[in-house]
Amino acid sequence: IDRAMNVVHIQKEQFLRRVRQLVAQWRWPVDAILLVLGKASDEAGEHKVLAMHHWLLGYEFPETLILLLRCGRVVFLAGASKIAYLQQIACNEVTLMTRRGGAAGEPVVDAEQWSEFASIIRGGRGQTRLGMLRKTRHIGSFAETVVKEVPALAGVEVVECRDQISMLLAPKDIGEVELARKSAFWAQHSMQHLFIIKLEEVIDRDLKQTNRELCDAVMADLESEDLMNRWQSDYGLDSGELDIVYVSLQSSKRYELRPAVEPNEDVVPMQGTYLLSIGTKYSEYSACIARTILVDPTKKQKSAYTLAVEVHDQIIADLKPGVPFKEIYLSARALVQRSQPNLLDRFVTNVGFSMGLEFKDHQLLLAEKCDRQVVGGMVLCVSVGFIENTGQSPNNQASCWAVWIAN
Repeated sequence: IDRAMNVVHIQKEQFLRRVRQLVAQWRWPVDAILLVLGKASDEAGEHKVLAMHHWLLGYEFPETLILLLRCGRVVFLAGASKIAYLQQIACNEVTLMTRRGGAAGEPVVDAEQWSEFASIIRGGRGQTRLGMLRKTRHIGSFAETVVKEVPALAGVEVVECRDQISMLLAPKDIGEVELARKSAFWAQHSMQHLFIIKLEEVIDRDLKQTNRELCDAVMADLESEDLMNRWQSDYGLDSGELDIVYVSLQSSKRYELRPAVEPNEDVVPMQGTYLLSIGTKYSEYSACIARTILVDPTKKQKSAYTLAVEVHDQIIADLKPGVPFKEIYLSARALVQRSQPNLLDRFVTNVGFSMGLEFKDHQLLLAEKCDRQVVGGMVLCVSVGFIENTGQSPNNQASCWAVWIAN
């Protein structure tokens, strides 16, 4: 992607290779998959659709339909400007349909074109099973109209395909793994050489700074032009591909062991447990890191941190192809039970998740009820911790603590 020149360059060979990969993995009880993307909006909830756009094309194409057929044919329905970009991947396997309708006074979806698109979905079959991401929140009349019209099509049964998309995107190729490594390196380096140092400065100098103010300062430094240029010159990271997902600090009164917790307005205390977390993306591939800083900790807190490290290391050792996710979680929980049973009720309910183009895949959690298996090439965030939020008063800082390690 050449952002400086605003040039859209789609890698045709990569697109075709991934379509072939999709067909090779197609063991699903559906005849086709329809990906619906609405208007670009922070209010939308289209994470898996966006991930598929980036996986196939390297870009997001708002207000676009992508129909994936079991035979390997791909059909795009989009506006003229988007179709012009998509001409780069034109070939026998790709059908490009320029959207009609939608102008003032016209139907949102042209009836004749919709009938043609529906015929492609049916593929001459009397009954067609169509996979869609049905729990996705779309913005815009085009996407909203499509998701209402499709289930009403005669001879088309719409089924959820969230699990199938998750398993398709879970294993990464060599290029994807390298992008994930760069994202992880950026997160780790930012944590070690910026975030932790700023927190230590606040504590050492007894500064009256809130959790939010400290996170805002870290975010401003990470987004500064000078630091972005240094990432490129010192480490070969393209500053145009770097993106900060979140910066989070939790301290004092309440804790949550998950990414992207909004920092609050509490003043950073001078002792206790501090949870620092950063989420990053490089060329849209995600990374997440969390660290715990202990200042004058209790014996129980130190013991919990030591056990968290031990559990973390065991999980990494257990992550082998073919092992069910739930066995990894239960093995981690068993270690807590053997070592410090008094901490079992404070242990996390999952010990990580699959990530990549989608920051956190909720279909692939390292949790007790997840039957999915580890697959070679997966990128996972291993997340381990203990939390104590059971103080008699929410303002009782001493009774609330947590330890958390995520990589």
